[in-house]
Amino acid sequence: MALMAHKSGNSPGQELFLSRMALITGPVAKARSLFTAKRKPDACHNRYSVAASIVVMVLLACSAYRMLLPAELPAHSKREYFGVAPNADGDEFYALASNLALGKGYTLDGTTPHNFRAPGYPLMLSLWFRIAGVSPESVYQYQSFVHALSAGLAFLLFMEVYTFTPLSFLLSLGLTLLPPFITRVSHMLYEPTIMLFTTAALLASIMAMKKGDKILLIISGGLWGAATLTKVVAFFAVPLLALHLRSRRLALIAILAFMVVMLPWTIRNYTIYHKLIPVNSQSDYVLLAKDFDVYPGRIIRDIHSLAYRLVEEPLWNFLHFTFPDFYTNWYSSPLRPPVRMFRAVAYTWWVVLIMPLYLIFLSRVIQLLQGKLNKQLQFLVIFYLIYIAEHMVILGTPRFSTPVFPVLLCMFPAACIPKILR
Repeated sequence: MALMAHKSGNSPGQELFLSRMALITGPVAKARSLFTAKRKPDACHNRYSVAASIVVMVLLACSAYRMLLPAELPAHSKREYFGVAPNADGDEFYALASNLALGKGYTLDGTTPHNFRAPGYPLMLSLWFRIAGVSPESVYQYQSFVHALSAGLAFLLFMEVYTFTPLSFLLSLGLTLLPPFITRVSHMLYEPTIMLFTTAALLASIMAMKKGDKILLIISGGLWGAATLTKVVAFFAVPLLALHLRSRRLALIAILAFMVVMLPWTIRNYTIYHKLIPVNSQSDYVLLAKDFDVYPGRIIRDIHSLAYRLVEEPLWNFLHFTFPDFYTNWYSSPLRPPVRMFRAVAYTWWVVLIMPLYLIFLSRVIQLLQGKLNKQLQFLVIFYLIYIAEHMVILGTPRFSTPVFPVLLCMFPAACIPKILR
């Protein structure tokens, strides 16, 4: 000690004092360096811990929102649209999940097998019912939990696209905490579950494309199977993913994982109904109800009808698809604005916030045609294009756009992102 003090020019007492001070100032300096040192976006931030904190924040927000809802009916179906237009979707989902949880099978009445509704959401809800019990309160808890998980997964998806923690954090919170979005948890509908599976599948697909990892491909294929079983419109995602992979072997892995999830339900349907029904029969019903030329001997008799089917109706479906889903969620909740402001708020939100996102998306489509996008963005852009096209042909409503809204938020060009959000 004396030798060290002699070399440094300090007395032994001074050296002892300095060594003790170092115990205090060392950790402080290290913590300060985390904020002042130049670093890569992920070098000092664990994205998974941030995602977990987002999940907790959204759960707390949903718990706070629960206090504003009626004690006896936190989650509902027939009171949608202010009770004016009863919606059977939620009632049937609730009955299917309840019967599954009670061991009565996938039935509405407890005896007759059902194939009209897609099974993904009722199956997930029935698992929750077995843990928390069958009640509207359990539905609200399930929807809140799934909504919160979607927020965390959306953050991880944004991090894969942007690598900017502040931007990804704000986008994921806005996606789930703004009134039009958080109010969705009080409805017995499948949009939160679709968003969960779709966001998780997109995240796994993007990571698999970057790394070529077989485990990620198996997870991705399985998640796309779950998303398709929740709503059949996601069926095209795995073939699209296969086209963006490095080899046929990797593509085959994703397709096989998808089929492993899908086949048991398809076999169940064939065993009961003796015909091929990959997911559910609702899609056939929608096409028939659309008055398309699907009946034998039926023809479109005039040019006006043809123009409506080919041009006008897809255009209206597209506009409805892009319109904010307020009347189902926000406007039927205690957080709603005054009734006289409904239209003004909806159209202002649409023009100021939603349409710019679609203009940015259009610029990405142009870049896609020019070959300027990487494989990950190519996949996201083509996925969203096909998803929109399906709803333009079949049915476009604001409700159906909410599960894929995270994809739209992945389109911001990096050059347009302010430095404070990087």
